[in-house]
Amino acid sequence: MHGVFDEKSDFAAGPKTVNDIWNILPYENYVVTAELSPDEIKTIMEEVYASHEKRNLLGFEVKTEGRGYDRRIISIALANGRPLDRSKKYVLAFNTFDSRSAGHHFMKLRTMLETPGVNCTMHQVQTRDALIDYFQRHKIVHKITVMGELSAAA
Repeated sequence: MHGVFDEKSDFAAGPKTVNDIWNILPYENYVVTAELSPDEIKTIMEEVYASHEKRNLLGFEVKTEGRGYDRRIISIALANGRPLDRSKKYVLAFNTFDSRSAGHHFMKLRTMLETPGVNCTMHQVQTRDALIDYFQRHKIVHKITVMGELSAAA
């Protein structure tokens, strides 16, 4: 999500208003999904790390070595630690800004999403509306603890 979902943003516990959600996601975006192979997910992750843009990849565990431009992905697994099945594709959700390159930061992602094999679909759901629905559905939302120094991705 392109917004302020990061470890440096202050999001105090307690009841939330629609205004709070606007402060979390100050940009208008729709949800985009695509079916990606493990190699395609790795390519996207490498592009994110190289760009130094902060993005969250929820539901996956990414292990890296090195720092900065020398950072390399050594493995990607599901959140439960199970390795990705190389014969499967995984549905990832993006916002429209990132899917169209995030201001030329994610050109590989944009190119990949333009290929027919990934079944890229733009949904008529705005990211802010999805977050409001999430809060309404779950009532109490807990922080997800991030393992490692950087778990950002598309």
